[in-house]
Amino acid sequence: MTYTMNIEQIKSLLARFYEGQTTPEEERLLADFFRREDVPEDLQQDKQLFLLLVQASDRSEERRVGKECEGMC
Repeated sequence: MTYTMNIEQIKSLLARFYEGQTTPEEERLLADFFRREDVPEDLQQDKQLFLLLVQASDRSEERRVGKECEGMC
């Protein structure tokens, strides 16, 4: 997926994320944006927080899948 949103759209989407109103697709857009090297300085703290949340979510999903596999593998 390529990044085509401007910074104001990202900020708006980020505000919706913090309010719990984003879809999984919108969260993927944010993740793609924050994985970039050229995130503006005023979004660096959001980048750190967002990537930590994504990382924690990924670990949680890995544990869930691992537990499901234990019963089937």
